[in-house]
Amino acid sequence: MENARFARSLFLYGMKLLPSRRYDLWASTLLFVDLVLGHLGSFMAHQGLYAPAASSSAIGIGVTTAALLLALLLCMRKGYRWAKILYVALFVLGVLTLPLTYATLFATPWATLRYVTHFLVQFVASIFILEGFRADKRAVGTTA
Repeated sequence: MENARFARSLFLYGMKLLPSRRYDLWASTLLFVDLVLGHLGSFMAHQGLYAPAASSSAIGIGVTTAALLLALLLCMRKGYRWAKILYVALFVLGVLTLPLTYATLFATPWATLRYVTHFLVQFVASIFILEGFRADKRAVGTTA
């Protein structure tokens, strides 16, 4: 009986999802929207990749980074555990390096608003990922 219920919960879109899949979809969607809005904000402010004086190597690094992050988000969306662990580790690393970039992040009100918004979205996505890990443990019947 338990196996049949577990098998039914594997279907997507219109059927019940596994609890962890629901969290994975929310996290990857939030992070994808954050990536798109971040690039849109940089484009509107003419910063980063979209700065008039951006060098070709800076543009190449930025495009490569965005492509790798997009690939990571797609792997998270498919449910790969390594991708979720890697994202949470990169988020923690980014939080730990905050004191090194403090002066540049809070230089203007626009930069501060963008940074705080990105941080909050990424924090919520990390919570969704961790909740997905907990939901996986509960679905298997082990205690956290």
